[in-house]
Amino acid sequence: MEDILKTFDNMYPFRRSPLPGSGRNNQLEGIQTKSGMFVWKTYTHASHSDPATIVYEHAVFQYLNQQALSFALPQPLPNREGQVLFKTAKGWAILRRYIPGDPLDPQNLKEVTAMGAMLGELHVALRHCPIGARPGRQLFQLFFAFPHPHYDPLRLVPADLGLPNSAHYQSLFAWWQEEAKLLQAFLDTQYPTLPWQLCHNDISPNNVMIVQNQVRGLLDFEFATPAPRAFDVAMALRMTMRVWENPEPWATIRAFFQGYRPWIVLSEQEVHALPMLIRLRSVMASLLRLGRQQDLAQIATPIQYCRNNVQWFERYGQQFLDYVKQEVALGN
Repeated sequence: MEDILKTFDNMYPFRRSPLPGSGRNNQLEGIQTKSGMFVWKTYTHASHSDPATIVYEHAVFQYLNQQALSFALPQPLPNREGQVLFKTAKGWAILRRYIPGDPLDPQNLKEVTAMGAMLGELHVALRHCPIGARPGRQLFQLFFAFPHPHYDPLRLVPADLGLPNSAHYQSLFAWWQEEAKLLQAFLDTQYPTLPWQLCHNDISPNNVMIVQNQVRGLLDFEFATPAPRAFDVAMALRMTMRVWENPEPWATIRAFFQGYRPWIVLSEQEVHALPMLIRLRSVMASLLRLGRQQDLAQIATPIQYCRNNVQWFERYGQQFLDYVKQEVALGN
């Protein structure tokens, strides 16, 4: 890293500085200089072994930088030769400016409104973006076909993951099979007909940097690719409603759409698809683990979260739809 930093202006002297988080999928290291704080990011995850996936992210940033957004992006900085991507012993790496702020607090409704406004602004900025699909084998393109061939999500049983064949696991995995088949049917029919555009696809509190109730930065474009616009909304709602601990999140829904609605009014088709999109987004953590073969013995935990999520929609689904329709002012 030191030799590469020498190819940048005003990077010396520097000192390493701890960051609030080191990154879940990649390695982040703070670089403090007289010019300010920077981040050295190493793409250590296997999904970035092909630099084309990183180049794709950079193309998205370049496009968004032309849109004059009100919040910052993790834009890579060029060195004196104009190079932005560097090969290191640990993997491909970039240098970017540090984006200050704290992760969004889902219990702070002002921050939830700010997230909604940020997502609406992002969707407007990306609405006519000509960038195509992300290269490589992507979860958001394959869904239930993403896992390794010997893990068939539609027929997954406890023994596949080394789990005991207890009554609890039998019940949980029988439920999973039914949910997977239902979601696959949704993917085959309604999903392709929704309004599509380039989306972030990981709008979660950890990726939204907040300063004084305002969004100052949006991180982690690892999943950015064309998708239904409402999929971003589903993710944002899922991670702020948090129905596993907040069974009546109506104020959260209102707060989100107070920010989002001035930018985008969802169609009736999108509103009706939101419950299924939230359910689809909730199973993706399990599909990602299967595909990357990580922590397979622990996969029952995210599956149980999915089940709790579906149980909430079975109880409150119609109320949710009625409430969202009211908040997005359909028909007005």
